[in-house]
Amino acid sequence: MNGNGMQSRWLWVGLGAVVFLAVVWTSIPLPDAAGRLQALPKRGVDFLSRDLPLSPGETKALGPVAYLKRLYVWRGQRFAVLAVDGTHNRHVVHDPQYCLQGAGWHLVSTRPVPIVGGHAMLTRFTRNNRSAEALYWYTDGETRHASPLRYWWQTTLRRITLGAAGNEPVLVVVQPFDNDPLDWQRLTAEFSPLANW
Repeated sequence: MNGNGMQSRWLWVGLGAVVFLAVVWTSIPLPDAAGRLQALPKRGVDFLSRDLPLSPGETKALGPVAYLKRLYVWRGQRFAVLAVDGTHNRHVVHDPQYCLQGAGWHLVSTRPVPIVGGHAMLTRFTRNNRSAEALYWYTDGETRHASPLRYWWQTTLRRITLGAAGNEPVLVVVQPFDNDPLDWQRLTAEFSPLANW
């Protein structure tokens, strides 16, 4: 057999190995973060909550993934928490700024906000003389950050290592439930369920 025939054979062997590994990776289920989502407390000494249904747009965008959406009432503030686990479809978890701009909102400002274990991103948007704020971050239960690129890297490494690289990071988005602004500094420093979650 000449050199070209041997190279061709090794190329086919390599291609077969890649296909085999791809099938193995996709057939081994990764543990998801559904348990962590449900571990977020519903009630406490100074707060209570209730689960909220997804809006039709959220239902369409998220599809069949693990999520949590709740209204919290804490020290006179009302806010919604949406947490999304992208273990089984990481394409639904991306930069929230992208979603809001796609829905016609115009980005006014962004600024990092320190939170326990890292930082979040506070964003402000306007649309048709209305304004909106959202605080978001990604968390694997230990670290918190607002980088979509870092999220992508964490999930990719987790898939390559079949989950050995750590917990699945989830996207957490907090928004005022009413038009009343939230005291973000107080919320991030003192609302312990999110700080310890």
